Amino acid sequence: MGIRLKKYLKQDCLYWAKTGVTTAGKVTYAPVVALKCRWEDGMQDHLMDDGRIITSKAHILLSTNVTQGSLIYLGTMATWKLLPNYPAVPTPQQGGFEIIMVGKTPDMKGRDLLVEAWL
Repeated sequence: MGIRLKKYLKQDCLYWAKTGVTTAGKVTYAPVVALKCRWEDGMQDHLMDDGRIITSKAHILLSTNVTQGSLIYLGTMATWKLLPNYPAVPTPQQGGFEIIMVGKTPDMKGRDLLVEAWL
């Protein structure tokens, strides 16, 4: 039996995958993708590989693979288009958050994948 995530993933989010960094140090992103998620606000401390402690502001569940360093925004394409800096990616003040950590858990048969991301 699979994880059956669809009944839990009821919220809409937008995802910009990090594609690289320019020579000027600016991060570049792939075109936006709309995803379904479960978004839970809440602060939690995480010990990173380099020894730093980072506090996440939200924990989200997805059925789609995401990568660390990418951006995610809780909302739809329509709400993003209402932001004053559209078509640029949303700023943290507008609800655009960087993914600081990702965890993946497959089901027992390896068919479904639960992806957790901390922002």
